[in-house]
Amino acid sequence: MSTSAFRNRLLSTRAHLLLLALAIVGPLLAFTGLILLRYADAERSRIQQDARDTVSSISVAIDRELVGLQYTLLALANAPSLRQGDLRSFQQFASEVARARNATIVLRDTQSRQVMNSTTPYGNPLPGATTLQGSDIEAAQTGRTVISDYFVGLQVQRPSFAVVTPIMFDEQLRYFLSLSVGTSVLDELIKEQNLNEGYIIAILDRRQIIMARSVAPEGFVGTPAQLQNNPTLGNSGIIESTNRQGVRLRVFYKRSELSGWVSLVSVPTAIIDHPLYESLRIILLIGVLFAAMSLLGAWYGARSFSRPMSLLARNAAAMAKNQEVLPVPTSVREIALVSQTLTESADDLRERTHQRDRAESALQNLNETLE
Repeated sequence: MSTSAFRNRLLSTRAHLLLLALAIVGPLLAFTGLILLRYADAERSRIQQDARDTVSSISVAIDRELVGLQYTLLALANAPSLRQGDLRSFQQFASEVARARNATIVLRDTQSRQVMNSTTPYGNPLPGATTLQGSDIEAAQTGRTVISDYFVGLQVQRPSFAVVTPIMFDEQLRYFLSLSVGTSVLDELIKEQNLNEGYIIAILDRRQIIMARSVAPEGFVGTPAQLQNNPTLGNSGIIESTNRQGVRLRVFYKRSELSGWVSLVSVPTAIIDHPLYESLRIILLIGVLFAAMSLLGAWYGARSFSRPMSLLARNAAAMAKNQEVLPVPTSVREIALVSQTLTESADDLRERTHQRDRAESALQNLNETLE
């Protein structure tokens, strides 16, 4: 291999310093990136757990409210006036309870025809239809108290839901008794939740009709939930969806065993992924900063090494030609020692050359004298 080819394969001092800087910065960046990514993963897990806790909290609050309504309804069902067939007295009692609970209490016969309505004075004509016939049928089949889905009352025109129980006399079905309240009670329960920014709570009935919503309820209540691909919701879980504005969401849900309703907490995917994006941004900034510092350090270090090393090479060549070797200005101790050694060796070599030349001159003069 020729000398020029060999030199072309060698790396300069600058290149070596740059590689050294990268070797130092690379592991540091990798460690920093690992820590930040672990932090981002922990933050994402925390946000998702917070959403799960929120959906569980609202589901428990709704069940607690429904249990209270059931106890109120059972107390009405066991009223002595109802058992005695004194519907006038029972209506007076039911109307007092209805006012206290801001509710509508209705008594219907086995054909779901209204017999008594707390909003209508006793003896006045009552509507022939009811929006709770499906719940009456379910209560008759199961023999248990039933919680209805979303509906709008015929007389009290407001979004509502009801608790319906069958009234049995001597093991025979005699009436259906219902207590219906506005979905505004669900709005109050939602307001009690400590929601993070960007979170949206929604309550769906068993048909996936929106009963209450924490944001802009007036545009959503009473409409079907716009869940992507119309998934069948189980007892609990997470689904991916997109809202009407095209924002990607992660929806955490929990179904109530008491009512069959579904509580949802929608969180924009951007909020969940924000810690990851923020960590990547920090890693990028740190990487750029460290790279710039490394390049600057390599450049400064190259200035401290490259010129002195070039002067050393020049001095070595000058020494081989028995030329004057100049001191190399440097702040690097090792280079200064090499330069000093070269200078002293060059001086010694020149002195020996001069002595040899003087000896040769003297010998030549002696030869001439002898001749």
